[in-house]
Amino acid sequence: MSSHLKHSSSSEEALKPGTIAPDFTLKTTPDQTVSLKDFRGSPVILAFYPADFSPVCGDEMSLYNEILPEFQRFGAEILGIS
Repeated sequence: MSSHLKHSSSSEEALKPGTIAPDFTLKTTPDQTVSLKDFRGSPVILAFYPADFSPVCGDEMSLYNEILPEFQRFGAEILGIS
């Protein structure tokens, strides 16, 4: 997923633990989107990585894949944002 998010002064502040994350919508392909609200009621892991094809980012996503069963045990979804 790629995104260019606009920041306002309030969106640059860290959320306090337990705060419901603000909704957002990102393009997954030129004609499809995904919104955080689609996952309401389930835990969501947002994995931010800068480059799809860099070795470091590939390794990071491989690690998430290795522990995917542990996330699934808790009903969590992983969203990768590059």
